[in-house]
Amino acid sequence: MKTIDLPRLVVDTRAFLAELDRFFPGSAAAVPVVSTIDAEDWAEGWKRGFPPLEIGRSLRVRPPWIATDASTRHDIVIEPSRVDETPLGGMLWSEADFEEEEEGDAEEGDVEEANQEAQAEAEDANP
Repeated sequence: MKTIDLPRLVVDTRAFLAELDRFFPGSAAAVPVVSTIDAEDWAEGWKRGFPPLEIGRSLRVRPPWIATDASTRHDIVIEPSRVDETPLGGMLWSEADFEEEEEGDAEEGDVEEANQEAQAEAEDANP
C-alpha cells in the first residue's frame, strides 16, 4: 500500500486554493483538513443512490436489487445501467411528471392501450 506524505498534501492543497482564489475569492481562506475514512465496498455502495420511486397511488419504479414487497403497487423494474435502452431513452422522471386519474375515471383497457402505444413508439424509434 502506498503511503501518503500528509504534510506535503496539505501544502499542495493550500497552493491550489491560493490559485483558485483568483476565480473564487475566499478560497485561499479555506482550511484543509486531512482525515482517514473507513474502507467501503464501492462495487455495492453505489446502489444506495437508486431508491424506489413511488408514483401516484399505484406505481413504483425500482431497481432489480430492491425486492418486491407486499404492497398493491405495480412495479416497473429498470436496471440503471440499461436506462438508455428503455423507450424513454434515459429521461429523468419525477413524481410530478406523472398524473394519476381519480379512481373510477380510467376506462377498462386504458393501461393496456397505453402500453401498446408505448411499445409501438419504441419499435418505430428503434427499427
